Amino acid sequence: MGGLPDNARTAFDNSPHLKVVYWPFVRANGEAGIQSRVFLRNGATAIALDVKTHEVYVVRQTRETPEGSITTIELPGGGVDSGDTPLDTARKELLEEAGVVALNEQDWVPLYREDGVHPIDGLAFTSQHAFLLLAGRKVQDPSGEENTEVTTVPLSELIAMDNRNEFNDPLGPYAMRRAQDWLREHRPDLLT
Repeated sequence: MGGLPDNARTAFDNSPHLKVVYWPFVRANGEAGIQSRVFLRNGATAIALDVKTHEVYVVRQTRETPEGSITTIELPGGGVDSGDTPLDTARKELLEEAGVVALNEQDWVPLYREDGVHPIDGLAFTSQHAFLLLAGRKVQDPSGEENTEVTTVPLSELIAMDNRNEFNDPLGPYAMRRAQDWLREHRPDLLT
């Protein structure tokens, strides 16, 4: 955790997923204050278009909450493991969560700069990556124990859902809009 003062302390540690640190400091007016930062696990997301319909593969998943449970619609993705590249993670998570593979490895398009996108730079530390897959095909059922259902939804409908506050994935909407912009410029024939 470079760049933190020597007196930084851990408030919460659920590594490798989430860590919160804090430290005391003196404000410009001389009053005491506390600074804090959040460290999130680096991650990768796949926006995979079905080879026939050009719709986006999404995962409907039931997640536990303090109030009970909610059903979310999420893009396949997850944390980048040590030794893996973000694209390795996008491929792996797409297969595990949706049972989908690329028809051609050249069909992967990075949507962010090489080092990822850094939400709320300076306050939340993470490097998130998103990849657009131009042609994917479902080859197996999802692996794992999670209560999930894989479906496809037009990209325009996913963005409309976000505009209505119906999309619960906090990082997905930005990636979806980047994918839409890329498709408009390079492959408008694939827009749904």
